[in-house]
Amino acid sequence: MSDTFLFPHCSAPEIIWNKIPSSLFPVSICKPWYMEPEERAGINVILPDKRLKPGKGFLELVKEYKKWVQDQGREGALFALFQQDFLSYDESPRHIKAIIRGIKKEDPDKEKMLSINWHMILHLATELELSQYEIDRAVEDMKKRVSPLAGIVEGASQCLDSFFKDVPNSVEHPLLDEGIIAEVIKAWVRLFGSYVSKDSTLLTFSKKVFYFLKSEFEESITKDIVANPELPVKEEVVDGVSLLRISFPESTQKKDLITGFIAGKKLLCII
Repeated sequence: MSDTFLFPHCSAPEIIWNKIPSSLFPVSICKPWYMEPEERAGINVILPDKRLKPGKGFLELVKEYKKWVQDQGREGALFALFQQDFLSYDESPRHIKAIIRGIKKEDPDKEKMLSINWHMILHLATELELSQYEIDRAVEDMKKRVSPLAGIVEGASQCLDSFFKDVPNSVEHPLLDEGIIAEVIKAWVRLFGSYVSKDSTLLTFSKKVFYFLKSEFEESITKDIVANPELPVKEEVVDGVSLLRISFPESTQKKDLITGFIAGKKLLCII
């Protein structure tokens, strides 16, 4: 069995760990520096190269950045650092701007400075993903509860499902748009890609990520290389767990960071 890597997640809810088929273990999970550890059987935790470890003030930087975002009061501002106009905000603390933009000139420590960006991206994305997952579970639990109006108000529904029919499930429809998903994946690959062998299996619990990677790879290949550029998705059940599977072919065509990384690998999605 090839190595299995949780991808591009740096943490997972308990319910996801419990759903991972036993045959896929051990599972490697890659965590940027200063993130909460995973302590459970069958988990191999991988940290980035020590050379890329941010300074001790990194968590304070994350805290200050989130406060700045909150002060902005802008929709989707949590990931404002991905936007081209991020540096134009006069309200931004100067030292945050300097760290986020990295070093523009040639410098021996440029990669280390840029790694602060990658760490920031993964810390923010992980916090958002886990908190939103818990919100989704709470909403799902509420849907199953009996309406307090049942038996009191004529015609009242026996359950609360109808009240939540228009509430989106953010695991299936995450708040992250495709541009942000791409940045999260790039940050993950830049920090951890060297630890992943060519025959490794990548495991996600987000259909959005799964189909984003499928689409990205299909767009990167041409009919001159692959007769049918639409890659087939297989549904299967492994150890009682429903999965989606896709196998990315190898290609000699020059590809970008994301498609170059997933070429030749298998991607599974827990559904």
